[in-house]
Amino acid sequence: MIPVSSKKQRGWATRDILLLVAISVALGMVLVAARYAMTPFSGLGSLMAALWRGLFLLPSFFVIYVLRRPGAGFIAQMVVALMQALFAPTGFALLLTGLANGLAIEAAAALVLRYRHFSTLRMVGAGFVAGAILMVLISIFFGVLNLEPLLIIAIAGAQSGSCILGAVLAVALAQAVQRTGALHGTPFGQVGNEA
Repeated sequence: MIPVSSKKQRGWATRDILLLVAISVALGMVLVAARYAMTPFSGLGSLMAALWRGLFLLPSFFVIYVLRRPGAGFIAQMVVALMQALFAPTGFALLLTGLANGLAIEAAAALVLRYRHFSTLRMVGAGFVAGAILMVLISIFFGVLNLEPLLIIAIAGAQSGSCILGAVLAVALAQAVQRTGALHGTPFGQVGNEA
């Protein structure tokens, strides 16, 4: 694997912060609409939440993939959670969900990507690891382990698949946006996809 850059990354540039916030707010508003669309299905519980999880992680995967900086995924997830808390029907409880999602995605990025290797395959791995971490967290906090074993397996499979899909969609979205030239000044715009 080729490192992102031979230059040592120092601090956050104002451009990076503004880009992170702009992407997070824009995708956060899209996810507010998705949250409203998901509301009628919320009675299906943990399985439905697991199926949608990857969509709600997409902004963080996108920001990590484009900016390639530690903390970017967590900050993006918290901005998205704030947008949803302000405008979605479930309110400020989503800040706790955003906290869990942000910690899981940042841990996955650190373990799998190491903020240096950003191939599509590694993004798939990061999606899988984020899904596994979130499965542990929802098992602890939402009592998923009290469900039937077959349902637990279905939830774990749906969660993993959804998070992997979220990572792959983030890569595809970044590549599409890169073709417009909008990401030229970012680490991804300078280096591109590794594979």
